[in-house]
Amino acid sequence: MSDQSVNVPQEILDLDLSTIDTSFTVIRAGLYDCVVRESSIERTSNDDGDMWVLKLSTLKPTVDVKNAPVKEGQILFHRIGLRPTDKYSHEAIAKNTARFVQAVKPSITGIKAADLFNGEIKTKCKLFEGRMLQVKVEALPEGIDKKSGRSLPARNEVVQLVPASKAA
Repeated sequence: MSDQSVNVPQEILDLDLSTIDTSFTVIRAGLYDCVVRESSIERTSNDDGDMWVLKLSTLKPTVDVKNAPVKEGQILFHRIGLRPTDKYSHEAIAKNTARFVQAVKPSITGIKAADLFNGEIKTKCKLFEGRMLQVKVEALPEGIDKKSGRSLPARNEVVQLVPASKAA
């Protein structure tokens, strides 16, 4: 037996990999208290700009869309585009970013719109790790991406960042 299987529970070792449900856990729609686990600036998938990627983690147990229990720590992602386009202006980028900045607790001051466009946000984004926020989450069924035609799995989407001043 290899060293890798020493501490693996037998019920895991006996699993038939062809029968494992590989779908993502999709929690029910609702308001969730979360913590920012990771905050980073990453290149877009087509390498034409940057986006702020937030890895959020729920703070309380919940249930999924199939009514199965889900432990606290369920991961949710939220992305903020940082590249202006014909339909997504510098002002829209600043507003979308401000929604996130205004949602975190304790608050962080001194983040300027200029930071988004001069590269400073690449280091300042780490200030948000460990901060709390409340988010509204939707549960989306599997479907087809209208832009790419790609098949999409069932998933969660953060649809609103609740301002800290209004969070329960």
